[in-house]
Amino acid sequence: MDAGGVARRIGSSALVAAALLAALAVPASGPAGATATLTASAPGVTPTTITVGYPVAETGVASSSFADGPAGAMARVAYQNAHGGVDGRKLVLDVVDDQSNPNLVLTASEDLVTKPVFGELGFDAFLYQAAPYLHQHGVPVTGWEVDGLEWGQQPYTNMFDYAGDVDAHFPVNAYDGTFMKKLGVTHLAVLSYNLSKISTAAATGFAYSARHAGIAVPYENLSVPYGTTDFTSIALAMKADHIDGVYGGMLEDSNIALLSALRQAGLTMKGALLPTGYGQPLISQPDANAAAQGAYFSDYTIPIWNHGPATTAWLAALAKYSHGAYQAGTVPDFGMFGGWISMDLMIYGLEHAGPNPTRAGFMKFLRSTTDYTGNGLLVTPSSFTHFGQAHPTGCAVFEKLVGKTFQPTSVCGKTLPGSEQIP
Repeated sequence: MDAGGVARRIGSSALVAAALLAALAVPASGPAGATATLTASAPGVTPTTITVGYPVAETGVASSSFADGPAGAMARVAYQNAHGGVDGRKLVLDVVDDQSNPNLVLTASEDLVTKPVFGELGFDAFLYQAAPYLHQHGVPVTGWEVDGLEWGQQPYTNMFDYAGDVDAHFPVNAYDGTFMKKLGVTHLAVLSYNLSKISTAAATGFAYSARHAGIAVPYENLSVPYGTTDFTSIALAMKADHIDGVYGGMLEDSNIALLSALRQAGLTMKGALLPTGYGQPLISQPDANAAAQGAYFSDYTIPIWNHGPATTAWLAALAKYSHGAYQAGTVPDFGMFGGWISMDLMIYGLEHAGPNPTRAGFMKFLRSTTDYTGNGLLVTPSSFTHFGQAHPTGCAVFEKLVGKTFQPTSVCGKTLPGSEQIP
């Protein structure tokens, strides 16, 4: 079903302020003097502060997709602190640039846990490298499975995917293939990085869904060098295979470079669907805008173009609390949303873990949660009660770039039986 529409002007400041308070619904801080009853109840928790760590690729090859993560997370922290923090404690976010180096992710996590921090945000390309260490030390992690297949896999019950329960075997949803079929795609190409298990799982899963829908997949390249931006030879190979549809499970720079190479090769896609790229750069940067015309990009929020109260409130909060990283009237990108919502889930758990939270209490509460919505931003509510078991149905939003705006389409579908992909 279509959830499209052309962007309309954001409403008055009074309406935005009202929506902000209603949608984010931050609890009031405790009464004056309440801090006297607060204790240093867990690592990273003092009577006045709670510190959370965030190792992330602010620089290096993965930064095109993740560099804006800290801005989103910091804005969420600033909003919370402006409204009393959590039970009277101020939140502190300690960001460490891992420079897109898997080894530095582990080093960063070790340093953060030693400082200490209460938990970590897990929205980074290489967090899998630190996952065993974080589990061993009982550190809660909130984020998204953009790094590896450990989410939903034993023993990593300390990790909470804001999209909800995930299956470690990466089951495939039917809507991917069905969507491409409706676009008229007959010959699909899928691409993934050679060094990324999650990239490979996404690409092979997409191919599985496409074949289930009756689409041929003559070109399946699972060995693209990580972070590459040279797709000249790949575009020519796809042209030789008469490709008219493509899925690229890669970073933003790679996906835009792929679209550019396809256009230069004179190859027109009936359907191009990419998991990264949605955001203001595709509107503001002329070369990227030209290359991506007509392509679809995955979005992970209720579409902002509908101007619902939750998204209007979120954009207002970003504009006020991101210290200039987000400009009102623009489109938040993949990284900014990921940082915001990863921090939001951490705050959600802290708000319900008691006035003197412990790591164990935090994780116990989240494992009992069935209706996390990210304050109304997520397409469907998330549940964390069935570890290692993905929901049998799922929904997503695909944003089509048309000129200098995005047109969203909402899709839903069932998980395909027997579709587990383990690269």
